[in-house]
Amino acid sequence: MSSPLTLPQVTLTPDAQRWLDLLRDLGYADDELADALLDALLAAAPVGPEQGPRVIEGAQLRRLAAAALFEREPTMDPAQAETLRREWMALFC
Repeated sequence: MSSPLTLPQVTLTPDAQRWLDLLRDLGYADDELADALLDALLAAAPVGPEQGPRVIEGAQLRRLAAAALFEREPTMDPAQAETLRREWMALFC
């Protein structure tokens, strides 16, 4: 009999959740970006029941989101890309 599959779990701190909600409210975090962030978070999460869920802090989520948005910027609507460039310092620095 094979052992059950253990999937990594990710928990966002309140700060990380508020920040993700802000990205959604500003229109930057659509389902595609949320999926990309989830994939990156799960890739970094430890696997195994002894580890428990990985807790993601706001700063860690900001780094992942900055990388994802930077990659997506060339394909964004020009107006949204310009707004992102103007808001970049406030969001990520």
